[in-house]
Amino acid sequence: MSASPHSEEKNSVGKLEDIGKLNALRSALMSGMEKCGEALSDVQNESLRKTIQSLEQQSSQYANELRSRILVMGGYAPETLTATSTVKLSSLTVRQKVKKHIGSNLVALCKKMEQTVISLYRNYLNEEKWDENMRRMIRYQMEGIMSTTLQLKLLSSFFHNQ
Repeated sequence: MSASPHSEEKNSVGKLEDIGKLNALRSALMSGMEKCGEALSDVQNESLRKTIQSLEQQSSQYANELRSRILVMGGYAPETLTATSTVKLSSLTVRQKVKKHIGSNLVALCKKMEQTVISLYRNYLNEEKWDENMRRMIRYQMEGIMSTTLQLKLLSSFFHNQ
């Protein structure tokens, strides 16, 4: 017994919606990755630079994981660019390491990225339709982003208050 054409059409539409939602999350991660790369040039503190670079690389990795999932589901997702930062942290001068100037937009950038991305992750986790593997992936990605952005906010706050 085969499924009716109507139920196949419904499944196809649902699958396209799921792919669209994953692409929206992927786009938010890639946007955050791009903004991290831009913010990196304004930050002189080595610890903050490393944390921003980590967030940028993490976003790139997560976007690639989502792309793979989208392709497995039969969707299309352009290739994810790798983390754009090319700054060598080891080449920072002592003067740069001591300098305490921190871009005022860093915390705002962090909060905006976190709000957008975490909101999308939470929405996905609240949907019952995801299989357990997908839920696990979404959960660990969300926790990773939350952990790194918290670290970034704490470091930024610490250096800003000194």
